[in-house]
Amino acid sequence: MRVLIYTSSSGTAHDAAAEAIAEWLKILAPTVEVKIDSVLENASWVARAGTDLYNWIQRRAPWLHQIYWRLLEFEDHAKPGTVIYGHRYLVRTLRSQGPDLLISTHPHINRGHFDLAKRVVGTQLRCVTCCTELDGGFGFHPQLGKP
Repeated sequence: MRVLIYTSSSGTAHDAAAEAIAEWLKILAPTVEVKIDSVLENASWVARAGTDLYNWIQRRAPWLHQIYWRLLEFEDHAKPGTVIYGHRYLVRTLRSQGPDLLISTHPHINRGHFDLAKRVVGTQLRCVTCCTELDGGFGFHPQLGKP
């Protein structure tokens, strides 16, 4: 079995969750092949810049979160079911990895990414979001990004 874990270094919790899941899988099923991909940073300079902006907001201007979240939610409505930035990288990575399970530890990486992954890998691909930010509170609509 091959597991691909999507994460991003926006804040610290997403990477920590990805590492914890990878370690847990290695203990639970040592034969499982696990790869962690910092997909936002690796896929496109636009997403990497967004991550850098988020981290800057976290450290220097937390009051800007209201604006930041609204921009991200607008983007999700503008591109339902697909990925605009980093599309080629994602397709190439998905084809080379051929995962059986795709786990996202970041709330923005299950929006369009799962739909694209199923189109590339096949409908048998299982997709899971493991992120505490998706509890339905402000910042991300509870209906967006459900697998």
